[in-house]
Amino acid sequence: MIFKIGAKILAYHGPLIYEGRVLKVHEKGKNFVESGEGHEPIDESLPKNLVDMDCCFLHYKGWKSKWDEWVTSDRMMEYNNENWELSKTLRASYNQKMRNKVPTEKPKPVNPPTTNNDPKVDNGYNSVIKGIKRKLGDDKPKKGKDIVIPISNELKSLLVDDWEFITKDHKVLSLPVKKPIKSIFEDYLEFEKCQKADMVPIKEFIHGLKVYFDQTLKLFLLYKYERLQYSYLLKENNNVLESCEVYGIEHLLRLIITLPGLISNTSMDLISINVLIEHCDNFLKFLSISFTDYLNDYENTSPAYDNLARS
Repeated sequence: MIFKIGAKILAYHGPLIYEGRVLKVHEKGKNFVESGEGHEPIDESLPKNLVDMDCCFLHYKGWKSKWDEWVTSDRMMEYNNENWELSKTLRASYNQKMRNKVPTEKPKPVNPPTTNNDPKVDNGYNSVIKGIKRKLGDDKPKKGKDIVIPISNELKSLLVDDWEFITKDHKVLSLPVKKPIKSIFEDYLEFEKCQKADMVPIKEFIHGLKVYFDQTLKLFLLYKYERLQYSYLLKENNNVLESCEVYGIEHLLRLIITLPGLISNTSMDLISINVLIEHCDNFLKFLSISFTDYLNDYENTSPAYDNLARS
């Protein structure tokens, strides 16, 4: 099946099915590639093994353009309810499989992660941390509690991509997001319930995150380029904004990486701190497994917005 330029489709990528959009088309036996700008000669961007096959060049929704790829027609399918339900079934099965792999023995929450880190990701992540810490006023060395919340490379990459989209590409998230923080919290509570966990402390932890998010969003969780968008939202909603129903995983992760600084300035005892970090660790494991379900779209801003936001 050959799809038209701009068509919304579903495509297999590994064991899962993702939503994508067709950017280019190449039909078997033709010596050109069709794009939105017309016919283009075949060049090295089209893999040699696909020259004699029907294929499309796809952009996956919610992913950076570096993941764009040529896909053969046998991996693609129409975007309809039946195929969408198939993609959800596959993802649910995959997520359950990954959850079963989560080790039952929990690591010591005060230790940093020992995974093989990507220097490029870490450098970008450190820039994100420094920027947010400056807003928090926590960018100077302090004596006292040394608190570390381990975060996976997948979530670090998400934070770095988010930072680049907004501070370098000058885009903003499309608000309200499709899967807001409120939905993430509901999914996590349901997940822990299925694990037969003690729900009382978990619900208290989630409630605490919500309170923190509501109180800190405007103070230091927004990049400068987003503040104008936030003020527009306030006006549209008569200065009453349910932030956990508007923002998503990107801003939630920004909050979590500020928690060490916030905790350091409290009078919490070491036992309480370790319990809190353990809850954060479990929550981040859940997000690492299922974060692709919560990715959101970024959009270009108008010239007027761009001028005001950067002034």
